[in-house]
Amino acid sequence: MASKIEKEMKKIHTVILFCALGMLITGCKVRKKEISEYYSYETECVQNLHNGVQRIRAWGTGDDTKEALLNAQKQALRDFLFVGIRKGKDGCSFAPFVVNMEKQRNASAYIKQLFDTKEYKNYMEVVGKKYRSIRNKHNTRAEVVVDIDTNKLREGLFNKVK
Repeated sequence: MASKIEKEMKKIHTVILFCALGMLITGCKVRKKEISEYYSYETECVQNLHNGVQRIRAWGTGDDTKEALLNAQKQALRDFLFVGIRKGKDGCSFAPFVVNMEKQRNASAYIKQLFDTKEYKNYMEVVGKKYRSIRNKHNTRAEVVVDIDTNKLREGLFNKVK
């Protein structure tokens, strides 16, 4: 009789051991980092062109590629105006276009109006038709390269932003 109990206990221990081993193997997976987690999505200056035109690379996020590209254009303009561009080729970085806080508030409203009315296309132009986008489970991130005409933008800003 003792041997029957010992056999049953041995079966129970074996089942428990395999269950514990299975949980240990499946529960200890290390999440792999995606390449996009290592990439810097900072706006950067690509080239300082002639006649006051700056070529800038920026990233934006959205639910789809179209929205992400539009947000990347907005980000390029915001960083150009309010943050300044520090990353990029040598001799291509520059300080913020608008530094006064009161003017920044007024300019922010103007920038919103620019994108609502699509008037921003008068000051910036997307370079080429190619773009890079990365889709993850939450959203899409897209890169756009734009040329910003600083002379036209300066005229537009200072005429409309007091």
